[in-house]
Amino acid sequence: MRRGSGPTVPRVPERPFLHHTRTIALLTLVSRIMGLVRDVVFANYFGAGSVMAAFRVAFVVPNLSRRVFGEGALSAALVPIVTRTRRSAGDDEARRLAGAVLAWQTIILAAITLIVEIGLSIAHAWAPSPVLELTRLLLPYMVLICAAAAAGGILNACGRFALPALAPVILNVAIIAATAGGAVLGGLTGMGLMRVVCVAVLVSGAIQFGAQWVGLGRAGLLPRWNLGWKERGVDRVVAFMAPMVLGLSAVQLSTLLDHLMAISLVVDEQGRRVGPAVLAFAQNLYQLPLGVFGIALATAVFPKMAALGAAQDRAALSSTMSQGLRLASFVAVPAAAGLVLVSHPLVQALFERNEFQAHDSVRVSGALVCYALGLPAYFANHVLVRAFYALGDSRTPVRIVGGMVAINVVLGLALVLSPLQERGLALATAISAWAQTALLGRRLHRVLSLPPDGKLASSLQRTAACAAAMAAAVWIVDRLCTGVEWLAQAPTVRTAMMITLGAGVYVAACRATRHGEFYALLGVSPKPTRG
Repeated sequence: MRRGSGPTVPRVPERPFLHHTRTIALLTLVSRIMGLVRDVVFANYFGAGSVMAAFRVAFVVPNLSRRVFGEGALSAALVPIVTRTRRSAGDDEARRLAGAVLAWQTIILAAITLIVEIGLSIAHAWAPSPVLELTRLLLPYMVLICAAAAAGGILNACGRFALPALAPVILNVAIIAATAGGAVLGGLTGMGLMRVVCVAVLVSGAIQFGAQWVGLGRAGLLPRWNLGWKERGVDRVVAFMAPMVLGLSAVQLSTLLDHLMAISLVVDEQGRRVGPAVLAFAQNLYQLPLGVFGIALATAVFPKMAALGAAQDRAALSSTMSQGLRLASFVAVPAAAGLVLVSHPLVQALFERNEFQAHDSVRVSGALVCYALGLPAYFANHVLVRAFYALGDSRTPVRIVGGMVAINVVLGLALVLSPLQERGLALATAISAWAQTALLGRRLHRVLSLPPDGKLASSLQRTAACAAAMAAAVWIVDRLCTGVEWLAQAPTVRTAMMITLGAGVYVAACRATRHGEFYALLGVSPKPTRG
């Protein structure tokens, strides 16, 4: 800190969080489109077969670690604590805190990776398995991507969202280039091609971390590496994130168990264990709107809620949270209805070629419908959980989430053994998400001790009405296309017609009802009515 100057007060971004939401959503859209291209390439060269299923299971461990230790618990803990540290001690001390957290995270995850790699090597030597081999290759990605995600969280805490939102593009580009390059130039197929993909994933992790580090340097926020603990406030970060780690670990463990149940209990008509591949294709489709807007909204609103929580302004915090929920439902409700209605032609248009067959489309679209039923709840949960974090309460969400995870596992096991098969796992996820939303909302309403939110109820009614008009239009188009032979055989044209008309009707309905969230997202005010 410069001599004679006081601590630097954290600067809550002057632009409203809606501006940051639009920025993150736009950049995330680019990333998700690349992710969609990646899945199209995967479907073309691997289909939904056993090699793809093995990769999906192997990638679960580093990917879930990223969600727990990187952009999940650690980022959620860093945002409010870095904000408070900047307020009380200045930017320099905040950089030292961030450096200590990153150093300890890297050391711990590297040690875990080394131990697990030894165990996997022994297991693979005893009983060779594609899942074990690919997991060995991908596990070091956990260290790289968690460090990159934590660095992105520091940028988010200081109101910088663009670079972290673009980081996943690097992963998708690397996978696409490795898959297409290995197949076309190297003539590789099957496990040989998948090994090249795994190496590309590791390279992308190093590049992602390097990009975030450069961004921190340019922003003057470069962490100062050290192993300080109590004197740097690392103990406070760990104490705050420990319950979140337990909760997120439970959620990600549930996801891992879903994949394990899918690969163990789901067999298609050809005797292939396709469950994890089917679930992953469906998950990436329903997570497109969730990632583009739901997580973008929660990421953008969290620093503002954290600042209001630090200032003990619960009324303003409640108002901000309400706005976040209104915007989340405005996007999630029509997105859920749309995915349910266009699921089959959408999957056909995107994936059905070469190794990806018609029966794969039926399975993936069925899982997508079940996942989509919970889309509004997935959106809301991201906002509600962050409201608890802004209040300094990381334990309540853990208790609620932990209970829902147990229900999800039991319900998933019961449904996967039914004729639903992998669709049962997706349906269990949706049901558990809605139960979690109800419990989180009820508890938060009691904590904030505020009267019922009339704005939220009114907004939900308008959103439901506009979405119903959209769904009716899409259903009519679908029926008409089914009756025309060439349209029934042209899923790309059919999907484009359904999505275009549905979006147009939803926009028209929002304008007709003067829906506030529609104009808020556009950043404009509705025109005054005449007379």
